[in-house]
Amino acid sequence: MACHYTFKFRKDNELSGSCQLFGALRRCLMTKQLFLILWVVVAASSCGGDGVRSGVYTLDFSSITETAVADGALSTTLPINSVTFKEDVDSATAKFGHVPKHMQVVAAAFDLDPSKSSVSGYEQVFSEDVVVFITPTGGSSVDVGSRTKPTGSERQDIGVQSKVEDFDSALTTYFDGDFVVGLRGTAGGVNAGDFNANVTVYIQFEFLE
Repeated sequence: MACHYTFKFRKDNELSGSCQLFGALRRCLMTKQLFLILWVVVAASSCGGDGVRSGVYTLDFSSITETAVADGALSTTLPINSVTFKEDVDSATAKFGHVPKHMQVVAAAFDLDPSKSSVSGYEQVFSEDVVVFITPTGGSSVDVGSRTKPTGSERQDIGVQSKVEDFDSALTTYFDGDFVVGLRGTAGGVNAGDFNANVTVYIQFEFLE
């Protein structure tokens, strides 16, 4: 089975094309909008992957203060919304017909809100890399990924470095939504005085058969 498309732009800014499918369809005209829709559909279907993705979880670390600093290191955590997470697991279970066999993190990011902070940039809180990590209750932490010496307050997307197998040993605990998401790094120039930083972490998961 094959469908061959040949496209060209005309002066009237429309897209014309010829489509031959099993020799039955000789000619079809498409607008650019339809072409883009079809392209998106084809691209999505060709990406493969049988996983079920969660929504994007937003964790608002609304008050990171000097109390989070110990021995020059800053670390703080918040629990995931366990109710919503278990609903996402149930959705994946319904699709697969069984409980997912694996999970992974597919995206993570964080940003700083200077209007709700006593600092204006990450460099005033962290002097080195900022790590996003996950810790299941009773289990070992998994470093999701890090951002090298971020500055300013803009959103920082993290290149996810954690792997599927990193979560396998505590999968039941994760699926119960019994884990925390955290930020960790070397404290910047905040050790000597009071400060308050409002940082939001965004994270998305995928469940796999």
